[in-house]
Amino acid sequence: MHSLLHSMLFGPRQSWSQGDIRLAGSGSTRCSGRLEILHNGSWGTVCDDGWDLNDAQVVCRQLDCGTALRIPSSDMFGQGTEIIWLDDVDCSGNENSLTACQHKGFGEHNCGHYEDAGVICSETQISLEGDVRLAGSGSTWCSGRVEIFHNGSWGTVCDDGWDLNDAQAVCRQLDCGTALSAPHSASFGQGTAKIWLDDVDCSGSERSLLVCRHKRLGKHNCGHSKDAGVICSVAFRVTNPYEDNEDGDEDCVNVDCVDIIDLKEKTGGVDEEEEGASDYDFKNLTTNQEITQ
Repeated sequence: MHSLLHSMLFGPRQSWSQGDIRLAGSGSTRCSGRLEILHNGSWGTVCDDGWDLNDAQVVCRQLDCGTALRIPSSDMFGQGTEIIWLDDVDCSGNENSLTACQHKGFGEHNCGHYEDAGVICSETQISLEGDVRLAGSGSTWCSGRVEIFHNGSWGTVCDDGWDLNDAQAVCRQLDCGTALSAPHSASFGQGTAKIWLDDVDCSGSERSLLVCRHKRLGKHNCGHSKDAGVICSVAFRVTNPYEDNEDGDEDCVNVDCVDIIDLKEKTGGVDEEEEGASDYDFKNLTTNQEITQ
């Protein structure tokens, strides 16, 4: 079992806890994006009513992302789809966590997701040539549509010949453990940017996708309907992975927090070496969805 993800998009941490925050959305980084907060085991957004630099400053401090530079427009990082947890947030700017600020109360709001709040902090991560990220509908830092940074812009990867060896290179580059699945056919939704790679051929031992064999960057015969994806082993985390039901049995809850070993047991013991493992639909196991035998 690989160690838990300890850096990258959501920063260093041992496990998600009540009141933790993260920045998400299209084009987000660890220190810039749409704000989401964890409450009662579920991630949700924050309404931008009254949202200002004092509020953003608390977010940047909590994430160890420096100071708040600006408040992005509500459409910059896209709309969330989860519950809206906070509204009318009012921070002095000196608080160490968002939950210490005044607000209406969790779940109390009069907003839609077109009012989702975001932040851009001074320590915003700069993308470098060959960096990879996972994006798309239902994505996490360790599962999603593969995108690679080249020549100043993000682009997708065609799924021609895409297999677990290729996915393994991505999971290793992101410090996300081992590859469980290599989804084809835009499993996480179609990208809209350039298609940078096609006919990728990795041995599985590479530490970067860019060092694998491939057609020349930008050369392809694909459409976005063939965008490649990956699902890595540490996309599933351990915080409070179990709760007792009425019968006294332990059921997995909050899939985003479940140890992958337990997940395999609950789902029949899928192994990445088994035939057909790459076809297993881990993508649809999303936060708050129960896993039962």
